[in-house]
Amino acid sequence: MNKKYSRYITGALILIMVFVAAIRMQNAASVGIDFNDTRIVITGPSGTEPFSIDYREIQSITLIDDYNSGTKVSGVQNRRLYYGTFHNDVYGTYALCAVPSIRSAIEIRTKNGIILFNYESEKVTAALSTSLTEFVSEKQQ
Repeated sequence: MNKKYSRYITGALILIMVFVAAIRMQNAASVGIDFNDTRIVITGPSGTEPFSIDYREIQSITLIDDYNSGTKVSGVQNRRLYYGTFHNDVYGTYALCAVPSIRSAIEIRTKNGIILFNYESEKVTAALSTSLTEFVSEKQQ
């Protein structure tokens, strides 16, 4: 009976550890977006710096159907998340906050540079692009 009980406890502990690891991996693959009164703040996994974009500095917002990430300069690049500073021939050095399995991204151009990001899915990214364009237009008035 004691060995059987010990197996149940061991199995439960392993299951809990796997569950916690899965949650941590999911959180490591997420991009958070916060819209406050003056700016957009895009956050990545813990240990990374957030990207902050002042509404007044935004020059254009465009939905990109298929982006080329280029090469990582600094930050995180794995199969679940690209977050940090990247470089390619189209944008030069730019900020990227994206889940690579989502091929579309929102491009925001400012006087200080370019940031690309996506969120949750192709559909949500497209809807966010439309809403963001209207929202920023109102904030810039």
